Amino acid sequence: MNSPAHAAQRVREQREEGWYLLKVHEGLTAAEYDSMALTANRLGMPYGGHIPNEVGLEHALQAGQQTVDHLDGYLEFMGAMERPATDEQIQRAVDLSLESGAWVVPTMALWESIIGAADWEAMRAVRGGEVHAAAGD
Repeated sequence: MNSPAHAAQRVREQREEGWYLLKVHEGLTAAEYDSMALTANRLGMPYGGHIPNEVGLEHALQAGQQTVDHLDGYLEFMGAMERPATDEQIQRAVDLSLESGAWVVPTMALWESIIGAADWEAMRAVRGGEVHAAAGD
């Protein structure tokens, strides 16, 4: 994308080509995203995928994004890339998702294979020992 007009044009072109779902990727500006979302919503074309950093989770869900792929958009929303998320932040993210009706696609295999989330000792080292196991673990 190189402009909001280009984003709207691409939505129309993909609709004319017979596509029925748009995949959102990183790198869109807020203006490009809004143009894409507005055009897709007008055409009744669902969209989902990543949450561009400039857009943010709350704005994407309010715009009508139907899926959130991976969890990085949630981590960014809660500031959890720098510090542990609070219970209130987690609840707000859950509430936003439920209110919007969006589906979350966590892609846990990606986290386990590339990021190393399956390695508890590595996670403890990164998080300063603040890893909390889920209830029942």
